Amino acid sequence: EGGVVALNPIGNPRPGSIGKPLKGCELRLAEDGELLIRGEMLFSGYFQDPDSTAAVLRDGWLHTGDLGYIDDDGFVHIQGRKKAVIVLANGKNVYPEELESKLCRSGLVAECMVFGKASELKGEEIWAIVFPNRDRLIAMAEEQGQPLTEEFAVDVVRREINALNASQAIYKRISNFILRESELPKTTTKKIKRASTLREAGLGPVRTHGVAGR
Repeated sequence: EGGVVALNPIGNPRPGSIGKPLKGCELRLAEDGELLIRGEMLFSGYFQDPDSTAAVLRDGWLHTGDLGYIDDDGFVHIQGRKKAVIVLANGKNVYPEELESKLCRSGLVAECMVFGKASELKGEEIWAIVFPNRDRLIAMAEEQGQPLTEEFAVDVVRREINALNASQAIYKRISNFILRESELPKTTTKKIKRASTLREAGLGPVRTHGVAGR
């Protein structure tokens, strides 16, 4: 859909930012925080697909689907995808990618996907689907002289989520999780197929696991 639109200055990078817009590129925020881009580097539209083109190109602006903000110094920050954002009952927005990144920093979690799940009593809750690092789990179990059971894996993942929750605002805390035995389905560019992952989780009986303190 376009080329590079922002870069961090070589001598003054801003951690967590994609940088400042390049010369000839305009970037602004829609009312809902979506990043919009305009410039000669953009494509003219999808080949023989006017409906898809109209969905992303409006009045010369590319609607990226990314949510973010621009700080006081003009650096652009991306927080997550518009389609994936979780809107809680209290109006707070939770960006799944932020929690996924933090949870996967643990060497015990290989992959994860955070999503919102409707609850009759609490509104939308934050859940996670987790594929643990089996090699690390095996090593831990051997060190402790225990077999690698589902219960052992659940306890390890629960501790990791509790550790993450302790560092988050209350509204950002994960309340339940689903343990996967295989990698999450991904596109050819290695992005998690969120819809496919949720469909797979709903194909049959799913064992969910609560998180302490929730």
